[in-house]
This record gives sequence, structure tokens and C-alpha cells, in this order.
Amino acid sequence: MSPRSMFVASSVVGGPLERSPAPPARATVAADSPPAWAAEVVSSNIVGYTKVELNAGYNIIGAQFGNVGSGGMEVSSVQGDNFQSGDQLRLWDPDSEEYTSFGFYSEDDGGVYADDTYSQNLGSGWGDDDQVIVDQQMSPGTGFWIENAESLVVTLSGEVKDTKTLDYSAGYNLLINPRPEPINLSDITSDSLESGDQIRFWDAESNEYTTYAFYSDEDGGVYEDDSYSVNKGAGWGDDDQVVPDAVVGIGEGFWLETASEGTLTFGE
Repeated sequence: MSPRSMFVASSVVGGPLERSPAPPARATVAADSPPAWAAEVVSSNIVGYTKVELNAGYNIIGAQFGNVGSGGMEVSSVQGDNFQSGDQLRLWDPDSEEYTSFGFYSEDDGGVYADDTYSQNLGSGWGDDDQVIVDQQMSPGTGFWIENAESLVVTLSGEVKDTKTLDYSAGYNLLINPRPEPINLSDITSDSLESGDQIRFWDAESNEYTTYAFYSDEDGGVYEDDSYSVNKGAGWGDDDQVVPDAVVGIGEGFWLETASEGTLTFGE
């Protein structure tokens, strides 16, 4: 069963996402409170952070950064001002089509431990079912779910990776805009995209997806507007085959459904 078919409004639907009993939601940032981006030079690495405001419920955010000296961002580096015990972080595996879930343990509920000897308590943080800290890394551009009981601001930090390409598998991929700047949807491209491939964004306020499809040249491509006087060639379009006025924000997540594997390019 596909991720999109597993959720109908707020109903629970079976399948790989049945442990996420509500619609997926994308990370949202208030219009008057844009993501903060700052960087400082540390040795030869650029270290930065971004802050994202999340609604209570289900949100997609992602690995915008890497670790200094290594590849991915650690789950333990996902910090928030109001995480509570019972909040969840879920990673999607496009190959197995399964989630790996981690829970947040507050200090009041025992926090997390360095290992299963339980000899070193590390305070509040993300842990597995045994309350042991998560040391899993996420490559830049990986999207993940946060299920949080209360609205909060999440801070992500690490080595700035100005990633311009992301590989994807055939099927369903949970990704984010990996660039340190917003990007037009029309500038997200791949030579492997086919007509019928889709990209979906979740609106946490309306509890609805916004879905765009890819139209190949062979299927007429997309048009500049609904006058259909200017054809733009292959690209993302709405139901009327018109180029959408859509901008993907910094770290904004989305589902990508494709018939074959490939590589997304974000901008020039």
C-alpha cells in the first residue's frame, strides 16, 4: 500500500504507516517568522542551523545538514523547545517501504541512556524502544516525520551541505529541499521523470495534499498559464497541465512517487 493511500483525512488506514495514525504533515513556517539561517566558519567546515515552526500533529522536516567530519545528520541532533514524552520521529525506507520509529523521552520519564547497560543517563532525547539513545544518521535531503503533541520550534544544526542533487528510488520517497534557500518547484528536475510521476505536499492546517504531476514532452508538456499559448516543455504541472506557482521552502518536505529510480536536481 502506498503512503498516500494510507491516510484519508484524519482516519486510520492500514499499511506500513499504520503506526502514524493521522495524515502526514509538512513542516510549516509562519509567514512572519521565516526559517533562521546562520553560519560560522569552523576550521574548513561551514556550520549552520535552521529553525522550523511545527504545528501540533504530524510534520515533515528533514536532514538539512551533515555532521562535521562525517556524512549524515544524527537523529539525536533534532532538538526542540517543547518536545514531550510520547512524541515520535519516523524514518521512511523507500526500499522496504517501512518506517523506523523513535520516541522522545523527557528527563521526567527517565531520559535516554548511552547503551543497554543503563550505566550512563544522558537526559532527555530520542531513544529506541529500550530507551537507548539513537545514533542513526540521516543523509542530507532525507525527510522524516515528527509527531508532536504541542506546537514547537525545532532547531536543526550541523555542517552546511549545499546539496543540489538527491537520488531517489522507484516508488515512494520522503525528501526535502536540501538547498539553503527556497526553490521554485519548476526548478526541481530529473532526466528520469516520466508522465504520471507525482510530487505531494501536505498542508497541516487544511489536512489536505497538494499534488502535482510530471508531464513529458510526449504528453504535451506544461503550459505557462491557462491561455495555453506558451508551452514550456516537460515539467511539473497541475491538473490543467499548467506550471504551478509553487515554491518549496528551506527544508520543506514532500513525497515523490516515481515509476523508476533517478536523481533530482535542485536548480542550476
